[in-house]
Amino acid sequence: YAQLYRQRSDGSSAPEQLTTSEGCHMESASVRGDAIYFAHSNCKGGRRIELLTAGREAPITTFESHLGEPDLSLDGRWLVATRVTGDLLEIVELNLAHPETTQTLWSSTRSREQFRPHYSGSGRAVVFQNGAVVYELSQARPKPALKLIWSFQ
Repeated sequence: YAQLYRQRSDGSSAPEQLTTSEGCHMESASVRGDAIYFAHSNCKGGRRIELLTAGREAPITTFESHLGEPDLSLDGRWLVATRVTGDLLEIVELNLAHPETTQTLWSSTRSREQFRPHYSGSGRAVVFQNGAVVYELSQARPKPALKLIWSFQ
């Protein structure tokens, strides 16, 4: 089973195992302070985002199923993630104060497995990859603006 470990970046300590739950694949993790948000798969196609905080022995599931690839905003108030429903792949944003509601920022038919969304360094945009193209999605309300940043084609 895939597990989540922590190790000092200088290699001065042995890896510390943080999770023990069964599962096949853990996607990217987003770490801010003592909070680690990560995606966990149950080996049957379902996935969910879990939160692990310092002092807890087990993660707590905090969000709806079908979410993955989490990235926490710099201020720790928002989480951007992907949601897969059938052939639809969406980039959604969650307000951590009200995680039961999501806002869809971008959606596409599922031609690629991952978008890998991340907040930009300024925190005012979400950067993601769709195939061989990298986009920046401004967080302008009410309609975000899409800008092509790089193409590998």
